[in-house]
Amino acid sequence: MITINEKNNIVLGEPKILNRSRCGYGVWLDTETCNNDKMIFDFSIKLVNLKNGSIKEEHSFVIEDTYKTKKIIMGQYSKLKRKQYKTLLKSGYYKMITRKELVDFLNNLFDTYKISCVCAFNIEFDIQALYNTLTYTNSRMKYFKEPIINELNELKFFECDMLDLWAYASIIFASNDYKKWYISKDYKMTKKGFLKTGVEMLTRYLKENGKFVEAHRGQEDLDNEYNIFVSSALLRNDKKLLVNVSGLKALSLAKPNKINRKSKQYAMFIKQILENWYRGFYKWGLSVRVESIKLNKELEKNTQPF
Repeated sequence: MITINEKNNIVLGEPKILNRSRCGYGVWLDTETCNNDKMIFDFSIKLVNLKNGSIKEEHSFVIEDTYKTKKIIMGQYSKLKRKQYKTLLKSGYYKMITRKELVDFLNNLFDTYKISCVCAFNIEFDIQALYNTLTYTNSRMKYFKEPIINELNELKFFECDMLDLWAYASIIFASNDYKKWYISKDYKMTKKGFLKTGVEMLTRYLKENGKFVEAHRGQEDLDNEYNIFVSSALLRNDKKLLVNVSGLKALSLAKPNKINRKSKQYAMFIKQILENWYRGFYKWGLSVRVESIKLNKELEKNTQPF
């Protein structure tokens, strides 16, 4: 469950651990935004069975309210994509819906299935973008006359636990092998001296494809994020999901001088978040490599990769 602070920013709920064997479905989410106000024009989801990793449903939407409002869709992140999405809409790959229809669709999804958590890579961004798109009326430009929701509980989406795939994937980017691979490719560090740990870089590593470039289209990006989730789950080899923790908390594990041979350093990171009561839940070796061939074979031969 999220809350909203005095600056109108979302705040994740209390960190806790879910057991996948007792979970229902997870809603995988990816958004593409128009501008720095985080107004969404592309909203895509996958409905994933958390017990076995199988995909139940996939949906890709273009938000009519933002797409057809010129001062929004002409934002710096979306104005060059208008023709591309016009073609995608004509092909039927995307469906155009209003913000109100999106809220109704998501609430119906939650009524139909047992939804245990919402998942995204850097989930704070996507959830903030969804909140802004549904409620934003006062900014430099007043986009809409009225908000679609007035209270958080009007969208059941916001009442769920949040799984940040960025934090979950730290099992990959904290490993010796990832760090050695990254340095061997001579990739640049971030401004703060971390290895890059985004979807694009993790996919390059897992697929052994140094030329991979993220499409920044909802469902295609979700395919890569789903593969990262499966890879992380296979590496962890447990049933635990740490929810309501931002991926930013795990970035310290992406320092090139911090090579983790066992789980001790990661356990210290966990301790800072949830304190002592769950110490020892995570027992894995961070030097293990998920080979892309293994992952692809798992996905090809079995729709339930776990």
